[in-house]
Amino acid sequence: MINIRLEISPYFADVLHVKGSEWINIEKDLKQWATIGDILVDLANNNVDFRKLVFNPLSRELTDEVMIALNGSLLQLSNLLEVKLKDGDHVMILPMVKEG
Repeated sequence: MINIRLEISPYFADVLHVKGSEWINIEKDLKQWATIGDILVDLANNNVDFRKLVFNPLSRELTDEVMIALNGSLLQLSNLLEVKLKDGDHVMILPMVKEG
């Protein structure tokens, strides 16, 4: 088992039915060799709105509304779901910044 810290932006708080403007902080115990995709599938399987706004577990696609950071670095979409996690990793789910 590994333990990671998952932080979810306040932008997505309503989607996960958490009230307030604070970051959502979750400590998660995962199986060895868990991936970013595993975390997203778990969140999506437990929340219909997360599936619509952030990640579709059937197609395994992120929407254009989200970015994922691992230990402070943004991940590239091409390999994002397969990135293996290690004990102590810090994963952040962030809203996409769009230029206007």
